[in-house]
Amino acid sequence: MAEGMVTATSGRLRLMDRKRAFAREEILNAAERLLRAGDVPDFSMRALCEEAGVSFATPFNYFGSKAGILRGLAQRMFDAIIDRYSADTAVAPTGGGDAIDRAFVMGEAGCAVWLERPAMHRFLIGSMVADGPAVAGSLNGDPEEMRTRSRALWILALGAYDGIDPAMRPLAEAALPEQLAIMFRGAAALWAGGEIADDQFAAAVELSTATSLTGYVPADRRVALSGRIARAATVLAPRIATGSHSD
Repeated sequence: MAEGMVTATSGRLRLMDRKRAFAREEILNAAERLLRAGDVPDFSMRALCEEAGVSFATPFNYFGSKAGILRGLAQRMFDAIIDRYSADTAVAPTGGGDAIDRAFVMGEAGCAVWLERPAMHRFLIGSMVADGPAVAGSLNGDPEEMRTRSRALWILALGAYDGIDPAMRPLAEAALPEQLAIMFRGAAALWAGGEIADDQFAAAVELSTATSLTGYVPADRRVALSGRIARAATVLAPRIATGSHSD
């Protein structure tokens, strides 16, 4: 009897976990719909509850606050980037190439995901910049969680650091994922602020990625990186040239 009771209890706990996971996903789905529907991406908690069909207390029970919901949406964004990167490297003839090639694939995957829903992702990056600790650390989370997840994307792409100059590999392992994470967040912040147009976002990330990698690659790879830098700079040049320089 006791063993049967344990089994039944375990089954109920698993069912409760599935229900909680489903409820969380439905709340996040509702938040996405609201962010995509309005002229100005944002939502009130009351509108969210109506959209999700839940009581006013439910989102707070699952996420703690509106910042917690934004954190959940940001986590979805990271998952989508990994899925896109995995799909792109799977269809590549050489599995995405070496670490240098894969870093560019990761940057392209990030840009593609962000540009699929630009208004929503601008709102998210704006929230992370303006309310960083609140969004990253809500519901007792790690206040550096978003930074950690950003760095993890580049650790995934760099893999075994194949293609990196062997003499530079220790330094690359210590610093390159952080450097690439910082440069992508910087490009995203400029894009979110309207300083980089949608059709320039990928070029800004490519420029930053190529520049970041230049110091870590063998001499024979720098020519190709220089070509990438030049092409990306050309895409960005019109916006730079028309910047405000009036007296």
